[in-house]
Amino acid sequence: MTDIISSDNTTMTFEQFSKIYEKDHLELIKEDPSQIKYLLSCSEKVKLLAVRKDPTSIKFIKEQSRRVINAASNSEIDIFLYIINPTEKDCVKAIKRDDWNIKYVKDPSEKVQLIAVKRVFLIEFINLPFDSVARIILNYDKKYNTTHSKYVKLNDRLKQETINELKLMRC
Repeated sequence: MTDIISSDNTTMTFEQFSKIYEKDHLELIKEDPSQIKYLLSCSEKVKLLAVRKDPTSIKFIKEQSRRVINAASNSEIDIFLYIINPTEKDCVKAIKRDDWNIKYVKDPSEKVQLIAVKRVFLIEFINLPFDSVARIILNYDKKYNTTHSKYVKLNDRLKQETINELKLMRC
């Protein structure tokens, strides 16, 4: 372990040194959780306190552990936008809470897309829908004579199938 020499020339380990600062950090966060943005590094305990007191303080935490994300997302406040590298489970939870969260999902899985397009107009926020999702939108447009499919970027095979289906419908 690395030893640190303090101002009074006593020697302590880095772990001992960190615990001194952790106490100060905890006091600071108890007063105002948003102060975490000024801490260059802090313990898991400090991060958890911050998000439990104010879930939106997660936006200031660069290294988000699963425990910190879970603590923040257990609140009624929607913090999905601030989660770095959300899991599929995080995405599903966020979209079930507010389906507009699909706007913030990069490369949503098929499961996430299927949940989001229960409100068909949200398709415009999905860049590359899976075939199953695109078909739902295309079928919706056929059934209700709408134009939501204009937002669907189809792959070549699905485009050709759609063109063929439209030709058959016109006959």
